[in-house]
Amino acid sequence: MGKLHIHCRKGESRNFHAQVYVGGNRYRFSCKTTDKVTAHEYARQRLKQLETLHNRGLIGLPESVKVSELFDRYEREYAPKLRESSRERMMHVVAQARAWFCHEPLNDPPIQHVTPQHIQRFLDAKRSEGVTARTVNLYRSNLR
Repeated sequence: MGKLHIHCRKGESRNFHAQVYVGGNRYRFSCKTTDKVTAHEYARQRLKQLETLHNRGLIGLPESVKVSELFDRYEREYAPKLRESSRERMMHVVAQARAWFCHEPLNDPPIQHVTPQHIQRFLDAKRSEGVTARTVNLYRSNLR
């Protein structure tokens, strides 16, 4: 766990400031409050966020990516490589999946928060709309 230090600069702002150390790096920020308890809680939350980012970097993971960013990258990098007919079909699938994952009911979560149950609910919703099993398999393979 990183180190955390809360202080109030004399002669300057009455707000508390924090200094935290994570992975040998120092981070400084204002807590924007004059209450020490609130400042400590805010700094503790920021420390937790910084530790999470640091730990992701240690195992080679980038910062968290939203589902909408994943769909954007897919459309930008992968879709142009497909044949025209395949691209049209694929873009229809992407549009349907984007509507489900980026709006209601999931509201664009980070990709690591999407579970197999979310994908299964999406496929079940498609089945309930009356699409064929072949189309559901197309959705599944494209999401994979």
